[in-house]
Amino acid sequence: MRWFGGAAFVLALSALMSPADAAPQVVVGVEMDYSLALVRELQTEQELRELAWTRRGPPMRSVEVYGAPLAWDIGDGQGHLRIARIEFAAARNLDDAVREMATLVTSSAGQVFKRTVTSVSVSGLEARHISFEKDHSGWRLGGELLVVSDMRSNTMWQIQVLFARRWSASLDQDRERANTALASVRVVEVPNGQDRGQHGAGHRSQASVGCTLGESEDKVRQLIYALDDLPPSDKGKADQIHRRFMEAFNRYLEASSDQELERHAYCRTLDALLAELNR
Repeated sequence: MRWFGGAAFVLALSALMSPADAAPQVVVGVEMDYSLALVRELQTEQELRELAWTRRGPPMRSVEVYGAPLAWDIGDGQGHLRIARIEFAAARNLDDAVREMATLVTSSAGQVFKRTVTSVSVSGLEARHISFEKDHSGWRLGGELLVVSDMRSNTMWQIQVLFARRWSASLDQDRERANTALASVRVVEVPNGQDRGQHGAGHRSQASVGCTLGESEDKVRQLIYALDDLPPSDKGKADQIHRRFMEAFNRYLEASSDQELERHAYCRTLDALLAELNR
């Protein structure tokens, strides 16, 4: 079966653009492409300070939290984006912090059927990507989170995108859009005032080298061949992945301010679809 038309395939190979409304903004030393303005969340900051007394590890020296609603229509569901910067009085172990955060977001009642932690790098800093999904009280809850650590300044950033829909709904589209937003994250400044702009520029170049135009074309071909190899009994799966690819592709037809970086995000979407096909 052939799921891609010839014209769509040619356009997909040259798709280098991201959503036009994903404008870069900087909060707490993190630059991120997001269309809604993030605002200070003083109540969340206070809750984090109170929670700090219940955990092990060095005390927090400072905490800042900014948030915004989801930048896409989620129907009768709900969701939120938050970026937090926490400066500790001493070095904080990244994996301990990640375990604590993963437990916090999945510990409420309900069945957790997905929770993964992946080692990544953000602007040359060590980081972890957390992904989870669970059911709770008739809702399907999901989240994509980044925890970034700068050992030199004892600082951690937590960037989380959480979303929920009625239990029968799929979170695939929300997860894809959340990962596209997280792929745009760059650390540009640490609390001691050190400007990481030059390092960030180097990171962008490295990202584009990590996914060249030729490599993105190859990933699209791999996706097409993998879809062709699916048996007729998997038509539903093929239709779903084809739909998600075309949604990502159509977003790349809109204007972009950073084509190289968005190509990297595009490749990450293709990688995720290929991984799902191979499961």
